[in-house]
Amino acid sequence: AAMAEVFLEVIVAPGFSPEARATFSKKVALRLLEIDNLASAPLPRLAMRSVAGGVLVQEHDRPTVNVREGKVVTKRAPTDSEWEALDLAFRLCAPVKSNAITLVKDGMLIAAGGGQTSRVDSAKIAVAKAAEHKHDVRGAALGSDAFFPFADGLQVGIHAGVTAVAQPGGSKRDD
Repeated sequence: AAMAEVFLEVIVAPGFSPEARATFSKKVALRLLEIDNLASAPLPRLAMRSVAGGVLVQEHDRPTVNVREGKVVTKRAPTDSEWEALDLAFRLCAPVKSNAITLVKDGMLIAAGGGQTSRVDSAKIAVAKAAEHKHDVRGAALGSDAFFPFADGLQVGIHAGVTAVAQPGGSKRDD
């Protein structure tokens, strides 16, 4: 019932009760999408984008590694719950545009920032969006689709309370 009061365009869930469907049917242009398990649902193989004079068809962006196989470069390894949050945060970077930053806590995406020329700006947007929607970032996991050549982007998350980060690595300054 509380969600019926909020502006929403799409709700993704494992399923919807008849009562929920009845409540949501009153919202104009709201789409309900049922996906059994968002974390393990396969992504489409191809993605299409319109471009001037035609259509671009390319392979869909997807995480290429299991985050648990990644190299831990901090003194403290992630906890089991942080590993789960990191996996979801990293997976959710795929649909967010360039310099994606995702924040995940308690099994859900609490904010995302992307499409910026700077990961620092994307991180600031994600943290600001979390605050705007009254999500507590303390203990959240941060996912990034790109490496951090400088600590500034990481520090934005750390100052907000992020405790674990998944990023692909590749910067000369990873250490």
